[in-house]
Amino acid sequence: MDIQIEQRLKTLISKKLQLLRKRDNCTMEKTADFLDLDYSLYHGLLHGTRLPHLATLMKINQAYGLNMDWWFRDFAETYSAAAPLLKVNVAKKAAEKELLGNFNKLDARSQKALQRILKTMLKKRRDRLPLNNVYFLQCA
Repeated sequence: MDIQIEQRLKTLISKKLQLLRKRDNCTMEKTADFLDLDYSLYHGLLHGTRLPHLATLMKINQAYGLNMDWWFRDFAETYSAAAPLLKVNVAKKAAEKELLGNFNKLDARSQKALQRILKTMLKKRRDRLPLNNVYFLQCA
């Protein structure tokens, strides 16, 4: 992965996690526990030193009631504005090719499960909830 892209992703995810934590006014320990994440992993994500696995992002989405596009919407806009259109299209095509290759490596049952997940995500994307309507961690 391009080092600049990786750093931008780390920064973006870190800022979004900080936003969620500050909104809930919770300690890092309580938030990590709520998300069922190891504290050191959560700390690394929160401070932009680690990138989460897809499963980790999905776990956070489920806990807060978020959509996957919520994390990357700003990145796509920033990256598209900063990079020449051709470079973005080439990167997009390469990513699509890689995704398709990985999808084709899955067995038929896993492919169908992933298709159902993606359809659900697309439906939810159409009905995107603003941040103030997502689930809140109750800290007292």
